[in-house]
Amino acid sequence: MAPDLAQSRDFLTISLRRPAKDHLIDMLIAKPPITSQPSWYFWSLYLLGWLVFAAAFAGMHIMAGTHSIVSALSFGFLVAVPAGLLGILVIQLTYRLAEAQFRPLGLVFIHTLTMVLYPALWILVMWSTRMMTALAVAGKAAFFMPPAHAVHWHYLAGVLIYLLLVALCHAMMSADARKRTEIEAEVRTTLAKFDPHFLFNTLNAIRHLLRTDTDLAEDAHRQLAILLRETVKADADRSHSLKRELELCRIYLQLQKMRLGNRLTVKEQIDDDTLDCEIPALILQPLIENAIGHGIEPMEAGGTIEIAANRLGMQLEVRLTNEMPPSEQESGHGAASFGLEYVKTRLRQFDPSANWRFEAAEGRYLAVIMLPAWGADD
Repeated sequence: MAPDLAQSRDFLTISLRRPAKDHLIDMLIAKPPITSQPSWYFWSLYLLGWLVFAAAFAGMHIMAGTHSIVSALSFGFLVAVPAGLLGILVIQLTYRLAEAQFRPLGLVFIHTLTMVLYPALWILVMWSTRMMTALAVAGKAAFFMPPAHAVHWHYLAGVLIYLLLVALCHAMMSADARKRTEIEAEVRTTLAKFDPHFLFNTLNAIRHLLRTDTDLAEDAHRQLAILLRETVKADADRSHSLKRELELCRIYLQLQKMRLGNRLTVKEQIDDDTLDCEIPALILQPLIENAIGHGIEPMEAGGTIEIAANRLGMQLEVRLTNEMPPSEQESGHGAASFGLEYVKTRLRQFDPSANWRFEAAEGRYLAVIMLPAWGADD
């Protein structure tokens, strides 16, 4: 058995243990922790920021004439290195607290405590390092008592640095959360275009074919992959020719026939001059899905779906007709379904002049969409 087919079998076996849509959502959206750690790009900028801080600090002392260039640069790094290293701990603490989901009062208490400790530790490490450096250079111990104004300014600077680091962390976490939410919403919206029962039944049919006809199973797997790929790409602004739309509809119908067999019959009456007309991508698939789910499938003998397209002057008319049981005539043939609402929304976005008509009469359901007859390459 081919490796890709074997992998497909494993995927199908796993998929059938849970609803197909849930499995695909889990597959397409990584389940990250509540917060993701900063990237290497962030840490590179973090290092660069402290180098700039050290250079600026040294520059102020050089301009004031209190230190030589070498002494000022040494002092600048002596100030920046402890602050930067302690800052790493602040960043890690902020992310850990977010992951632990503390209550707001607990977060305020912990951050207040660490905000008090951060500048104190910074000053302690900074001046201790300076004394040890003097000991190493001069060979004797030297005790430095920093001036009171220096302690005050360094402490205030430490508080501001702490607040800046915490604010930066929360800004990054908020941006990551928004991005994950947007991705998840996009994937869920995309997968909502498919009936989860269709996905489940198709996967189940392919799984059965893997035991009886691997060539047919591989072909069905390839068709499903094409359909899913096109669905993921079919955003609100995407369009293609009616010819391409019909090709994708035939793939969808072929997959449906795998489980419905002779209960599903399809007839097409497509005028040649309509094939190059532009149409929203996958606009017909929800209509066909609606026709099968509310028309063909509930009937024991099945039924026929008729797809027709013709030009009326400068307008493209696409008609989809199907038989339906009496129960669906009373319930409205899925009139309030997601699929029909999705079609209406896509048509409005595609062109304000687009029109549609969905109606049931005499045991049949008719769906009509009217679009400007543009060429797909216009």
